[in-house]
Amino acid sequence: MSVEVASIALRDIADVGNNPFSGWPVLGHNWTLGIKPKLKPGKGYGCFVAPDLPVGIPLTNGGTNCPPGFYCPFLIPNNSDTSPVLCPLNTYCTMVRLLGNRCMPQGMYEPMICWYGFYCPDPQTIIACPEGHHCISGVTAPKKCRMFSICPTGTIAEANYAYILLFLLIDFILFIYLMVLRSFDLVKQGLPALSVIPGFLTVMKYNRRQIRKRKHRSEHEQVVNIEPLTNYVHEGAESQYCEKVTATEDSTNNEPQRLSDSTYNMDISNGLTATKTKPPLVHIDESQLDIDYPDASDSEEQQESLSLKSTAELARLELCSMVSNVSPLLEAFHSAFNGLENLRMNLKFNDLRYSMGDKVILDSVSGEIKAGRMTAILGPSGAGKTTFINVLMGKVARTSGDLMINGIQAEMHTFRKIIGYVPQDDIMLRELTVKEVVQYSARTRLPRDWSSKKVDDLVDAILKVLNLEHIAHTFIGDELDRGISGGQRKRVNIAMELASAPLALILDEPTSGLDSTSALKVAKILRSISRVGLTVVSIIHQPRIEIFNTFDDVLMIVPGGKTAYFGPVKKAVLYFESFLGFQFDKGSNPADVIMDILSGRGKMKEKGPTLKPETIAMIWKESGINFISQKDKQTLFSDVHAVQSMKMIVLSRGASFLQQCWLSYQRSLTQQARTARALFLEILVGMIAGLI
Repeated sequence: MSVEVASIALRDIADVGNNPFSGWPVLGHNWTLGIKPKLKPGKGYGCFVAPDLPVGIPLTNGGTNCPPGFYCPFLIPNNSDTSPVLCPLNTYCTMVRLLGNRCMPQGMYEPMICWYGFYCPDPQTIIACPEGHHCISGVTAPKKCRMFSICPTGTIAEANYAYILLFLLIDFILFIYLMVLRSFDLVKQGLPALSVIPGFLTVMKYNRRQIRKRKHRSEHEQVVNIEPLTNYVHEGAESQYCEKVTATEDSTNNEPQRLSDSTYNMDISNGLTATKTKPPLVHIDESQLDIDYPDASDSEEQQESLSLKSTAELARLELCSMVSNVSPLLEAFHSAFNGLENLRMNLKFNDLRYSMGDKVILDSVSGEIKAGRMTAILGPSGAGKTTFINVLMGKVARTSGDLMINGIQAEMHTFRKIIGYVPQDDIMLRELTVKEVVQYSARTRLPRDWSSKKVDDLVDAILKVLNLEHIAHTFIGDELDRGISGGQRKRVNIAMELASAPLALILDEPTSGLDSTSALKVAKILRSISRVGLTVVSIIHQPRIEIFNTFDDVLMIVPGGKTAYFGPVKKAVLYFESFLGFQFDKGSNPADVIMDILSGRGKMKEKGPTLKPETIAMIWKESGINFISQKDKQTLFSDVHAVQSMKMIVLSRGASFLQQCWLSYQRSLTQQARTARALFLEILVGMIAGLI
């Protein structure tokens, strides 16, 4: 609309220098100018500071046009006396403009940029910005506001709420998703799904404590009602249980392949076929039982009694136990290896050496680590056990030496996707359950073409093998929130690596920090897992004799990173006692005695100074290695096809980058859903920081 000029006397505006522009525009309203004062006409006249003097500076070269976007209400087209001029400032305007602000024009013919909240379609017209539009200063037409914007009359800049609404919608969807996750957790704990609604249990007269007591009482009654196993097991039941286990034996000697005096090749997938049946009378939940796993080697008395049985019968009994423990993993692992049942990872290393400057940490370690067997790394603190593992895996570059995989020179880090590594410290999110931790590891590391059901089946099989089924939905917990025990944590760590279906499993002191019973259980589980065909290598520290005997081979390292012994566990005591002349007191733990020997504190049979660790390493290198029979030192043959197959498997392993982002995002949401208080505090802190 056109500007209206008020009919007021010139004396009414004389106090502001006869300025008709006095009176600031009001957004959303028409702008009323003061009356046009009577000033002397002519070029340069019209300035309010000196109305009778031509002090205005012309802004055009004789033209009378007002630039677009400017407001010139008193300009008369084709009249040079009204040409745009720049007038001197009064004191107030000088101060305002020096501070970077706007003040009104200082003359009738001084152009004024079109005011914000208005638009000027022509120099003589100024119109308030209509509703649904916004107008910055100096515009000739209003600009339409976008959707989800609030633009009342006189809007300068639109306030668009589209992104706020979008994020609110996303937050709402995430809130619903988190509530659904939380309801699933409550259902797993035996509570109604609607318990996620605050006050639901109170309104519906549910009491969580009573529910848990009732559930505990029910479980207790079930345990009490279970009849003792001895009522069903009679003499010869073990043979009946395994009577249908058949072994495909070598056609020439009709005996299973013998790896050592008391260890047989129990490769279930290749060379042995097993079926098993349960006694029909025994009905016991496996989660209520503490499954006992077979020891690696027996005492002398047990070996004498077992020697009465035939070799084939021993093979069948051990095979029966192995099938019972690890059979759930066989099918899943074979599928992960593209159906290659005989795929194995055998390692051979020669003169591995690692030094930092002049300090030698690992010195000329040689040997072979075979698949299907469990190898221990034993030695005092600071001897170089962890360094050997790091050099073997390629985490640190060795100074010298060779490494062969299946007889082909290669590096283990190229196959890291099919190698599991269990660190000494637990690395798990305390807010997740046991099954969720293992599932995340499986979904990020298994073949990309595996379905969710196939992944979940493998996870369930791993939890069953590691006897973790009964705590699958228990939170990991921490020092503040009690969760699973220390031994269960170690098994969960192992489960996380088994979830990748590896060919080799390397562990850094898996029994540290555990009581002797829990440590023995972990060791026996690892032995059963190795019989699937995995290469299992573990660092151990001060093991009890039962744990020591679960291993097949042992590499002993003395300070300085030198080899003191590398061979079968059952021959270790014989080597140090008979070959080196150390004394093993009756009733002592041979593993502890060996640790003393490796530390330089061993006792000799004949009175005299003990052998130093350096001397023990030198004897092993020069003649002790010959103590191991050629039968025990099996040569690993080259298998180019196996190495090529492993390379192809590595290429298919692991989720894509986007899948990993999505899985990590889901895990983060689950974690946040279970720490609602911390999430609320984070949002509150973010809001306060934004306001500041």
